[in-house]
Amino acid sequence: PGIITYWGNNEVILESNNTIYFEQGAVQEADNIIHVVFKDAITHELKYMRKVGNNPWSQPIILNTQFEGPVLPKIKVAGNNVYIIYEAMEIIEGIGFIKSYFIRSSDQGITWSEPIQVSEENRPAYMPDISISNGMLYVVANTGGETNYTDYNYSIDIYKSNNNGNTWIRDPTILAQYGGYVPRIFAENNTIHIVWKALHRQPGELDHGAIWYRKGVNQGGNIVWNEPIRLNNGDDFYGLNPEIAVKSGKVYVIWNDYQLQVYMGMG
Repeated sequence: PGIITYWGNNEVILESNNTIYFEQGAVQEADNIIHVVFKDAITHELKYMRKVGNNPWSQPIILNTQFEGPVLPKIKVAGNNVYIIYEAMEIIEGIGFIKSYFIRSSDQGITWSEPIQVSEENRPAYMPDISISNGMLYVVANTGGETNYTDYNYSIDIYKSNNNGNTWIRDPTILAQYGGYVPRIFAENNTIHIVWKALHRQPGELDHGAIWYRKGVNQGGNIVWNEPIRLNNGDDFYGLNPEIAVKSGKVYVIWNDYQLQVYMGMG
């Protein structure tokens, strides 16, 4: 068994009044400000709070979101800009499409933009993640995999914005190898790092345990991708929930499995 080390006293940032139930949160710190976004599972609202230095936490801000039930928020901070990406479902001609939406604060979380749709019309994009480097915003998302989405076969789409998220374009390369699922992204300088859980060992052959990594370089606006690399071996049991971080070119990936073990890879 591992050794549990406690970091200190936990801080209650918002008291529950039995009408609020929180889930699916994300946090980021920059310039002595802690930014937190979470979903209220009772009201289905996306809420934001921040803490500046030793001052008390702000009151929750209800963020404007597109459609009902925003889920799986992710947050990134760069300078005065705070970026949030999330997914929500839109009903089109009786069919539900999960799409990715982006909201931005340009004053460190005081005021917020209206939501901007990142994904293309009639193209699903769910479980999104976001990163920023050298003024370029990147969003990665799944496509396909649920009922009417099967034509996309769990591909991974990359969306880019060079104007602070006002408009988005999809990179022409679709990362579809081995059935991408739960993608995570981290950009540093002009290099984009992606990790995901795969559904197939190869087309047509199920392999739910594979954790894959791929690196791309933004060359004048076009991303040139290396071949994908598998991070775990065939004996690992059902890899889940990969996360990635990059510092000075060194890549760190962590994931877990159904044996309650946690794995970490570095490259």
